[in-house]
Amino acid sequence: MKFNILQPLLCVVLFCSCKKDKDKAFTDQIVNDIDSVFTYEPTKFAEGIKLGVIYKTTNFAAFTDIAYYHNSWYVVFRAGTSHAKGQAGKIKVLKSKDGVNWKVSHIIALPDVDLRDPKLTIDTLNDELYMSFFGLSNKQRRNFLTEYNAGGSTWSSTETIDIEGDPNSQHILWRLTYHKNRVYSAAYKPATSSSEINNNIGLYESEPRFRRFKPIGRLDLAGDPNEATIRFDSANRMYFIIRTEASNSPIGISEPPFYHKVKWVPDAFIMRVSSPNFLFYKGKLLITGRDGKTGVFKLFSYDLKTMKVQKVYTLPSGKETGYAGMSFNPDNPDELFVSYYAILPNESVIYLAKVNMKIFL
Repeated sequence: MKFNILQPLLCVVLFCSCKKDKDKAFTDQIVNDIDSVFTYEPTKFAEGIKLGVIYKTTNFAAFTDIAYYHNSWYVVFRAGTSHAKGQAGKIKVLKSKDGVNWKVSHIIALPDVDLRDPKLTIDTLNDELYMSFFGLSNKQRRNFLTEYNAGGSTWSSTETIDIEGDPNSQHILWRLTYHKNRVYSAAYKPATSSSEINNNIGLYESEPRFRRFKPIGRLDLAGDPNEATIRFDSANRMYFIIRTEASNSPIGISEPPFYHKVKWVPDAFIMRVSSPNFLFYKGKLLITGRDGKTGVFKLFSYDLKTMKVQKVYTLPSGKETGYAGMSFNPDNPDELFVSYYAILPNESVIYLAKVNMKIFL
């Protein structure tokens, strides 16, 4: 089955809330669309940016990531019947060899476990692709990992990630970042109520096989921090961008080897960045995230010399949006691929933006 998709680029941008559960336009069962193929037909959104849809559904499709591995592109996301309630969420994997035709190659599910926030991590030393995500079941939280077998085009059985000192799995390893045969995460413990200000976030390091993590330092950061992305620059410095609810998002920078000693640049973007992601590019940070005040999805650059935001694009959004994956095109290092989701009035879509960095900057 093959779909030609007309891109809904003129959707109305609405304010976003992370507590949307009344999605009556969406079907109450997760569609089994394995092997379906969606065709990417982008249009010019702005100078240097092409934008199109690689997946659409009447389910609630959200929380994406993207990676290029063994001559193919992979985009992962959560499929559900609402943001948080309804049928337990599943993880879907889109695969494309040409960046045009995207096939639903795998659907990952666990009985009675709501799977959320899939992220892709490449072990560059051993040339292995991993997917991490967390799951909720009976108010219990667990972090999971699965490994891709390129030869057999299969994903391994889902394994539980152990966190030392956290036997009840209260922390969320929201994004795993590979660096020198270890994986790092700024893991957080969610607040138990909407009125709670929770500053329980720390830095965690994995053992070599990435199935077990240990704490290596608390992150002294106020403002109710939660979703976080870590990246390492060419000098092995660790950079953090963390979503905060009670203050604008900061940048954290830490020198090796004492990665828990972080220097924070407060209010770096003059906004709260939800679902933050970023990559390094020629002395800049390329950042994606949802504006915590307006609810729209943004792509912007941050100059590491001037320590200021340089350029900002607002992309088509919806009543929910964001959670972007970012990857450079290996055939063109000046082209950035960005995946993200948008919840529209009668459907949800996974967008793919292709950004020419020479024009964007």
